[in-house]
Amino acid sequence: MSYAPSHTYYAPHGDGSILGSFVEDEHRYVFEYSVNNDNMFPEYPHKIWVQEESNVVNGNAYRYGRVMRTRCKILVDEDVEETWYFKQNSNRIYG
Repeated sequence: MSYAPSHTYYAPHGDGSILGSFVEDEHRYVFEYSVNNDNMFPEYPHKIWVQEESNVVNGNAYRYGRVMRTRCKILVDEDVEETWYFKQNSNRIYG
């Protein structure tokens, strides 16, 4: 399970950039995602949170991606994109 940090949650705890979550099909892991509010990779409108911020050794706790209804395109390296599939996108729960 990978949850977005509290600064993405709704007020009074965050900026409200959290959008939803999904359960990835292959390994059944839960991932939350939020708005990509960085200036990096504008073609990927979401940040997919892949580990807790407190556990990050080097790099980021998120990957840039594009979450759709039953799949997401996730940037795993600067020029390597993977497709992850899932059955349900819970974006309606968050917003």
